[in-house]
Amino acid sequence: MPKGGPKAAFFLARGFAREDPRPFIAALLDHGRSDNFSRAAENRFVTKYIYEGAMQMPDGSSHRIRSVWKLVDDGAFMALVTAYPI
Repeated sequence: MPKGGPKAAFFLARGFAREDPRPFIAALLDHGRSDNFSRAAENRFVTKYIYEGAMQMPDGSSHRIRSVWKLVDDGAFMALVTAYPI
């Protein structure tokens, strides 16, 4: 999926709002739970953790989403790399 605009448009069209990102953050954190774990992808710089599964949208719909995370702060935290519909 292309960078930025199309991904944002997808999530905004399903009820998430720029004015209050908290519901989007909560949905992404919920999506990154272990039962959605798909695989790890490693290169010489970083290991990315890929999660795939349904994500509940504020408009009541549910869509399959891929979220990609990486470890930061010496593995203490996971940081979101990207999220998009699949």
